[in-house]
Amino acid sequence: MDLTTKKVTFPGSFPELCNKAHWGPKFKYEPGMAYNPTTNELVLSYPVDPFLQSVNLRTKEVSQHFVGSEYFEAIPPFKQDPSHYLKRVKGTIYPEEDDHGLSTSDYRGIYYDQNQNLFYRVALIRPSLEKLSVSRAPDFSIIVLNERFEKLGERLFSSKVYDPSKIFLSSTGINLFRRDMYNENENKIAIEVFGPADIRGN
Repeated sequence: MDLTTKKVTFPGSFPELCNKAHWGPKFKYEPGMAYNPTTNELVLSYPVDPFLQSVNLRTKEVSQHFVGSEYFEAIPPFKQDPSHYLKRVKGTIYPEEDDHGLSTSDYRGIYYDQNQNLFYRVALIRPSLEKLSVSRAPDFSIIVLNERFEKLGERLFSSKVYDPSKIFLSSTGINLFRRDMYNENENKIAIEVFGPADIRGN
């Protein structure tokens, strides 16, 4: 947003992948965003796209970087017909579409850690359709990247222990909300901090 004119612009471009099919609920289209002030880059993470989109806000140059998860491959669309969305009736609930969205994995937030000069991309490993009745909370992984978007590692986290919707950065690392400890005592909020570790010598 231009604070002088109040004009809002979106410098990124919608991934071509999103236009080739109908992916389901709204959350399958909503990108996560991170900003690197050193390079003046805006980084976009679209839920169904394994590529990150980097926009240089000075030159307006857009580049793509493959950053897929090792825990799932290509994400299946809800319908192959991209115009399927136009056939929906406003105000109507579509349980089949919702179930598809909640049972097919996707990418969520993207975070830039200025202290470590690293990016963290969150991937939601959603339960199968058969397991939705048991739990809709997805396990998740965090993909660690350097400033050149090279993958340094990926770690899996259990949704029984951590909550992927409550993640934030601090000077000490990436902070994850402990769902298990909160369930035991709702008067206590516990946060666990993770930082990168070089394990090449081990």
